[in-house]
Amino acid sequence: MFQSLSESLHDDDFIAKHRTKPSAFTRERKLPFHRLCLIMIWNLRAALHLDLERFYDQMDVDTLCPDPSAFSKARIHLKASAFRVINDQLVEIAGEFRLRDNTWHGLRLLAVDGSTLRLPEASSKIAAHFGGLTSRHGTFLPMARMSYLYEVRTDLVIDARIYQAPS
Repeated sequence: MFQSLSESLHDDDFIAKHRTKPSAFTRERKLPFHRLCLIMIWNLRAALHLDLERFYDQMDVDTLCPDPSAFSKARIHLKASAFRVINDQLVEIAGEFRLRDNTWHGLRLLAVDGSTLRLPEASSKIAAHFGGLTSRHGTFLPMARMSYLYEVRTDLVIDARIYQAPS
């Protein structure tokens, strides 16, 4: 079922296209490319060290669980574009298994939601890319807008975007 997704996550060309520098993810470590992607789409919901331990406890490998700082360092080298491709593959898989045939009176129910995100102030790169607003106290607040298209009856996110906030 997920063979094509697994093949992508292990494919050298896919990895090269979705990493930030050529030397990233070239050696086998505790957090290779495929494992990092799986952790990030796995629904992190608790403290990072607890989620990492839970993930590694459920894996059938003899690899020790990395610490959260190793996860953060590895994540820096992963481009967001990988998740757009992964999501497209998951939506395609859902279609192959007829999950999208779950209609209401013959209609496919879709919803769109959006929000404004307050971004970390520590990174000037984030502020330069996304922009933001100046508060009434004169403090610059980096912001972004996000939206997603959601299939209501199957819980599938069909598409998601993050983009510059209006100034």
